[in-house]
Amino acid sequence: MTPTEHQKLVNALTGILRDALSGDQDPAPHDSGMYFEFKGLGGLRLSREESEKMNEAADLLVEAYPRVARKSILNELQRFCCRFISVMEAGSREFPIPHKLPELLNLFDLLQSQSTTVYIQVAGIDLKVDEWVFGPAKFMRGNHPDVDSERLQIMTLEGHVPKPLDPKNVLVQLKLQGEPVYARDHAAERVQEVLDCLQLLSLSENQGSWESPNTGFYLRCCEPIPLVSARIWSFSSKGPTWESWCGAAPIPVTGPEKCIIDKSTSAKFAQRGGCELAQMLAEICPSSFDENLLTATTWLANGIRERDYARKFLSFYVTLEALFSRDDRQLRQAKGFQSPSVPIKEGVAFLLGRTVEARRRLERRISELAETRNRIVHRGFTVIEKSDLIDLGRYAWNSCWQAAIRREFFKEDNSFHEWLLGRKFGNADIVWPEDRGDYVI
Repeated sequence: MTPTEHQKLVNALTGILRDALSGDQDPAPHDSGMYFEFKGLGGLRLSREESEKMNEAADLLVEAYPRVARKSILNELQRFCCRFISVMEAGSREFPIPHKLPELLNLFDLLQSQSTTVYIQVAGIDLKVDEWVFGPAKFMRGNHPDVDSERLQIMTLEGHVPKPLDPKNVLVQLKLQGEPVYARDHAAERVQEVLDCLQLLSLSENQGSWESPNTGFYLRCCEPIPLVSARIWSFSSKGPTWESWCGAAPIPVTGPEKCIIDKSTSAKFAQRGGCELAQMLAEICPSSFDENLLTATTWLANGIRERDYARKFLSFYVTLEALFSRDDRQLRQAKGFQSPSVPIKEGVAFLLGRTVEARRRLERRISELAETRNRIVHRGFTVIEKSDLIDLGRYAWNSCWQAAIRREFFKEDNSFHEWLLGRKFGNADIVWPEDRGDYVI
């Protein structure tokens, strides 16, 4: 970025951020937008109009720094604004924003230029190919050439090359922008998201998670298929460095519960939304719908791994609640409760039902399952009928699958919400293009 472009960005951001900080620190509940706080700085609650300005500023920065994730940009922008809390509390509106902004932009320059490669060991994967790429993640073994090419560039203080990794270990490689500490912490979250999507995609082959609908679930369905394991290594352009540390001890996985990755895996997963989920995971600036879908996928994966039937049931129900949340960025960033796009029973019926009668049956069944959910939450019920658990799990899985293969239709805020309302009040018999048919577990 040239000095002139840098100054133009400062000038544009100054007015936008002043508008974002111009209102009451405690807006009315009906006008509440995003809330954020940082240790040592305090917190701010913005109105919806101010939140729009904050997002406008974030969008400008995303355009200027395309290699930095929007989530990181918004987080640092919010931290920056919290520096002016004392000015606001003093009743002044003279924010020294243009004098402080160069510090923020220098940080983004650093994040954009600094790269860190992170290797995370995972459990529950049987890797039968040299490498396999899914979204931002590359699966490999400890003796992969990428690992050694970076490891061999490092010398310890004693003048030795770090020891090689165990070739039996399955690793996930992620390339991230930013400081090494941030990259390592963020990588662990990203890898878990990748593995949660694989949990969904491999469900029909995972006999430890799901049996035939006639016989129900195994109790061993909490086995880690797959989960982040204990060891993490990173190679940073700042240094360079080669560091590792341990987290929780990995749970050994043996037998048929392992997720097998071979030459046929990509084609097999493509029918279940694998390509779309991989694209979603690779997005630097995900849409509101994608964020809801990823949250729903996480809850579904938690439900698959959960051992207790009542908690499993709740995880599957929360999957639907997350999926049918409003796909509106402003509402997502407001911390208060927000109504779903449509009632859960209607959302499932519109997404899965191919005829009016099918939608009616689905709506009635979801209403029955919602009563079971309420008995668990409000009355402490712990005994769950297997048929209820299986039905809810299938609805949750198929809803995520149908949403995933059509995520390209829902790039704009409120596009999913509007489509659901169109199904409700418009053409209820609309047929999707490129329909792949039903995939029932």
